[in-house]
Amino acid sequence: MKDQSRLITVIKKGALDIFLALAFVVLTVLIAIDAHGYKAGVGNEPGPAAVPTVLSVLLLLVAGGMLIQVFRGKWEDQNEPDAIRNWRVLGGIVLLILVGILMPLIGFFVTFSIVLFGLSLLSGTTAWWKSAIFSLIVTWVVLLLFSRYLNVPLPASPVDLMLGA
Repeated sequence: MKDQSRLITVIKKGALDIFLALAFVVLTVLIAIDAHGYKAGVGNEPGPAAVPTVLSVLLLLVAGGMLIQVFRGKWEDQNEPDAIRNWRVLGGIVLLILVGILMPLIGFFVTFSIVLFGLSLLSGTTAWWKSAIFSLIVTWVVLLLFSRYLNVPLPASPVDLMLGA
């Protein structure tokens, strides 16, 4: 009886996360169906289906992680004040707008590092230096992945070229 009441409590408190996880699963299926219709790559190039396929796998992992967290009882803390939540959302929107403005001007590496650093701070990270190191390393890996291995042209600056773009 206690297990049933706990399950009902978990489902009630984690209803939004469960809904989002199921939406991610549906989106994953739609992306996979759409990507299946793309042409295969030529030679060693992955082709246009590679990125949607990787994204669908990542979305599926996120959905699974969300469901695991909900059923383990770790749902989102609803006690965060609305003002803080609103500022975080507004900050995220501003950072996304900055991507469109800064990317052509200062290139991928500097723009993506700034945005990733900002998003990390908005998520509540307390150690800014960890966020800075994390954003620089992740940006460099993404830069190499897209420019070297997937042959996707990214807006380049002298910094991008120096780092191997």
